[in-house]
Amino acid sequence: MWFALALVVVAGCGRVHFDVDGGGGAPTYYAVSGDGVSPTDLLTLDLETAHATVVGTIPASLGILGGLAYWDANTLYATSTGRVVAITLSPFSAVVTRMIAGTYSSLERDGAQLLGIDQDAETIASFDPNGSGNVVGRQLGLDAYGGDLTRRGGVWYWYANPTNQLYIVSATADPVPFGAPSPSVPFVAGIVSDDTGRMFFITDGTDELIEIDASSGQPIGSMIVDHDLKSGDMTRSP
Repeated sequence: MWFALALVVVAGCGRVHFDVDGGGGAPTYYAVSGDGVSPTDLLTLDLETAHATVVGTIPASLGILGGLAYWDANTLYATSTGRVVAITLSPFSAVVTRMIAGTYSSLERDGAQLLGIDQDAETIASFDPNGSGNVVGRQLGLDAYGGDLTRRGGVWYWYANPTNQLYIVSATADPVPFGAPSPSVPFVAGIVSDDTGRMFFITDGTDELIEIDASSGQPIGSMIVDHDLKSGDMTRSP
């Protein structure tokens, strides 16, 4: 049974069951939570129950990991200001693979490269996580603070916190607003989509998992995650 977001907020810690992917064959959903002072937690997140499981901890010296991308069954990549970090799941480790100008607060794998949004330069760009040299991106023409990327049906969606708006984005065209702004949504740290095309946000500060209507871009349900969600990002396995 679904409840409106406003009702969930009034109920406080009430939980709504999300029947994700029909109950079987769901991907693994990952999130990072860290503030650059305490160690960063890498989590798996159950979209049906909002239960988070700690996979490993990453030294605070690597900074606030605001971008997170799945790469393969044993590797994720993350970004903090000026760094790209490879996270190995087993045995768990995190190492810097390259230095990169800017702060990539949104990140996902796009073929053999990473696709990211630099919130400092307000650009979208693709780059080799293990390469070198400058990265040249396309200007977004928007304040790019925070937010995240997800791909649904072959299309990239990006949420921009300053405008409270979902956009369709690419490296070759200007962002196109998707649906209407959602000013009631708290600060968005991560976005994922499931295999049925549903989209979910996680929020920094309020620790919410929010489902977003895939046609309007508006929130339709919320649960409280049982872990502190500090500045971070979200991604999923194929």
